[in-house]
Amino acid sequence: MLDFTDEGQTAEAALRAQHRLAHACRSARRFEEALRWFRAAAQESAALYGASDWRTLRYRSSLANCYYAAGAVERAAELFYELLDIRRATLGAEHPDTQRSRGSLANALAAAGRGEAAAVVRAGGECPMIYESEMAPGSGGLV
Repeated sequence: MLDFTDEGQTAEAALRAQHRLAHACRSARRFEEALRWFRAAAQESAALYGASDWRTLRYRSSLANCYYAAGAVERAAELFYELLDIRRATLGAEHPDTQRSRGSLANALAAAGRGEAAAVVRAGGECPMIYESEMAPGSGGLV
C-alpha cells in the first residue's frame, strides 16, 4: 500500500508507478500479482480522488481488463457493467470513455458466451445484466 502523507504530485506519481508495475505484471502473465496491484491502485485512487473521478475509473478499467486477460471474463463483465453505469451517469452516453466501457462490456459478455446480451450492448441498448443472482453478496465494487 502507498503512503499518502505527502499530497498532490507525490501521491499521483506513486499511483502511476503502481499502475505501471501492475501493467508489467500483466504483460508477464503474472495475473494474480497484477490484479493485486490494479485493485490497490483503484482503491487508493478512490480514497484520494473519489470513486467517480476519471482517474479512479481508469484504474478500475485496467483492473477489469486484467480480469479479462486472465480469463475471468464473467468478473470482467461485472466490472465493465459497473464502469458503464458510472461513466454514463457522470460523463454522458457519448463520451469516449463511456463508449470504451460499452465495447469492453460487450466483448466480455461475448467471451462469456452471452452473445445476445453482447449484441444488445453493442447496439446501445441497456444491458440485460444477468449477474445479480450469480454474484456473491458484497462482490461488487473494486474487488
